[in-house]
Amino acid sequence: MVRNLTLIITLMALPGLNAAGQTAFNVYNDGMTDLVLESGVTMTIYGGYVSQTNGQDGVIDNQSVIQLTGNWLNNNTGGTNPFTEGVGVIKLIGTTEQNVGGTSTTVFNDLEVNNTTTAGGVTLTNIIYVANTLTLTDGVITTSSGSPLVMQAGSSSGAGSAVSYVDGPMRKAGTTAFTFPLGNGGVWARLAIGTPSTNTTFEAQYINSSYNNTSSMAVSPTPVLNNVSTIEYWNLTRYAGTGTATVTLYWENAARSAINNCTDLKLARWSGGAWENTFNTSGAGSCSGTGAGSISSGAAMTSFAGPLTFGSLLVDPTNPLPIDLVSFTAELRGSVVDLTWTTASELNNAYFTVEKSQDAVTFKKVVAVTGKGNSTSEMAYTATDYTPYFGFSYYRLKQTDFDGTYAYSDLVIVQNDKVMESSVFPNPVDGNSFNLRMNGVEGQTVLVTLYNSMGAQVYARPIVQKTGAMTATITIPKLKPGLYIVVGRTNQDIFRHRLVIR
Repeated sequence: MVRNLTLIITLMALPGLNAAGQTAFNVYNDGMTDLVLESGVTMTIYGGYVSQTNGQDGVIDNQSVIQLTGNWLNNNTGGTNPFTEGVGVIKLIGTTEQNVGGTSTTVFNDLEVNNTTTAGGVTLTNIIYVANTLTLTDGVITTSSGSPLVMQAGSSSGAGSAVSYVDGPMRKAGTTAFTFPLGNGGVWARLAIGTPSTNTTFEAQYINSSYNNTSSMAVSPTPVLNNVSTIEYWNLTRYAGTGTATVTLYWENAARSAINNCTDLKLARWSGGAWENTFNTSGAGSCSGTGAGSISSGAAMTSFAGPLTFGSLLVDPTNPLPIDLVSFTAELRGSVVDLTWTTASELNNAYFTVEKSQDAVTFKKVVAVTGKGNSTSEMAYTATDYTPYFGFSYYRLKQTDFDGTYAYSDLVIVQNDKVMESSVFPNPVDGNSFNLRMNGVEGQTVLVTLYNSMGAQVYARPIVQKTGAMTATITIPKLKPGLYIVVGRTNQDIFRHRLVIR
């Protein structure tokens, strides 16, 4: 048993290991039955911590601070909790992605996330519990439906920030008010509940995209909504219990959320297949520019069956949120992709940009189309991608307002399996001219290169295939008899043909 230590214990890789590229290692607890870190002890692990069953349960009673740069994996399957949260703190201080999980769950007393990597952050691979305090200093915590972050009754959390929030499901149990430090896709977006009427566990999540229905408005209660946000929404459900609570949604940048008028703004709730006005809402903060603010349900909400978002009352909405996009489609037609989209209404809409990607991560511009500015009637738009990728092309629509505010649509996918066809003839050929026939790459530039039997390049010419199959005659003066290789390349495809010159 280790007691009454006042020194700092640092566990790290030996210098000799670094020469082989080993910069961190894992600490394994394979049956240490009573390790007590009392007040004043900081144990730093430059690597990960793994608790696993090896004949006996390994137990740590943390009364102070354990900080680590690697993963926290609880694989202990024994009857005793391998980690006793005590009154101590676990700090995740990695500079690369860290995982917290294992085959067993862990209860932390205080959990602090200060992960400084620009990508990855902290990912939960199993459900974890926080009994006292969650501190979000830096880094995003990524959760999932099977691996949520659960704040136990009596626990508390900071509100998060633009660089540190929970991306995915998060639960809060108990009878105290709580602000969920949520976010998604680089956007920090809090949701708060007031004091629940009874002991209840709420689960919340923020989604940085449009709900799948933004056009159906409930006929009651009045006044009814005219439109809801096509940018974002929140899910708030009762995981356990039957308590009621007030609900508050936050925005950190009014322009990004397309909020321009606090008076017109309402908290909208999806109920019974339509968006319903929670008519007794009250707002606070800034409703213009980059200002932050919030909208509250005012009275306690009793139903948590559907998502929540921002709504607007006016027929000519001062909170456009920002356009009502009815549809966005992409369809392969021959060798090109036809893109169409329709809006039900627009306000301050400067232009659209169609973007495409091969991996749904990195996008490039296809075409820009001028918007209608302000409209309350349905508007249709079309565009064409003349050079779709082979395989899958991912398309999205970017809508930009006159003030530079923009939002994205959901992705649509096109699969282009058309194979590039080519041939050379006659073959063998007498003289210095032959024909090259190509099909399947309309509008694309094909770099045609000729190599002799020694691998030396003797000819190169870019050829653009026009609509439909085409044949190009290639003449090369002073071409000696022998075996040649004809190579054609596009950005996505390549062909090779043997050519004999007699």
